[in-house]
Amino acid sequence: MTAAAGDAFTAESVDLTWQEPEGGRRVAASCWFEFEPIRHAVRKHVAGSEPWDKLLDHRLVARLRVAGDRLSAADCREVVQALARQMQACCSQPRLCRFQESAIPDDDNLQPATAHLQAPHAVEKILFVLPSGGVVFARVERPSIEDLTVTVFLTAFLPRHVAWVAPVRAAAKTAARYVLRWAPDYHPTGGRLLPDPSRGVTETDEVDERASQRRWFRFISMKTWGFHRQKDGRWAWIDPHPAG
Repeated sequence: MTAAAGDAFTAESVDLTWQEPEGGRRVAASCWFEFEPIRHAVRKHVAGSEPWDKLLDHRLVARLRVAGDRLSAADCREVVQALARQMQACCSQPRLCRFQESAIPDDDNLQPATAHLQAPHAVEKILFVLPSGGVVFARVERPSIEDLTVTVFLTAFLPRHVAWVAPVRAAAKTAARYVLRWAPDYHPTGGRLLPDPSRGVTETDEVDERASQRRWFRFISMKTWGFHRQKDGRWAWIDPHPAG
């Protein structure tokens, strides 16, 4: 797998492994980085006001912010290496979420007689919450190769709170943002219930900005995310830093 631009930047693969305590299995995965998604992340996120100096060397950030479409292969590799370190650290004490996503069709383009034939195709994605507080989204490719989960990097960004929240709390705060969006129902204790697998949540896709439905959220691991089993047997999440 190769990329067609970026000073002959060649796609690179990063090896990842994580333990799924609730499922009792160890997952081996690879994540492929190609030029176009890296360029998208740089143009949309690094070149803006996001605090990328919390993750990348400040000299690299300065170069990326003026590079535009003229990204060098060396700078692409530096970005991949930095994200790879963060993703591997994320997987060592996993705080990632696997989910299904399907695009919501544009009703203006559907004919009533054929609308039922145009159901959107669901893809599996993974959200990695990085130790820095940043996030990476990857798409799971099908079919998997033997026991290896093959993924493709889609994008990465750093929420603005990473700039001012203490580093030890940045990842937890980022995780909380996604729990509050994806787990809308409350437990009697006041926490958020683990979402109903079949219940869809409408979101805007991070790459193409199209409306999509997400469901079948699987938080790995639930305790790392902050979910705890309650006396009634259900899992609920309570914000560990409600004032911050």
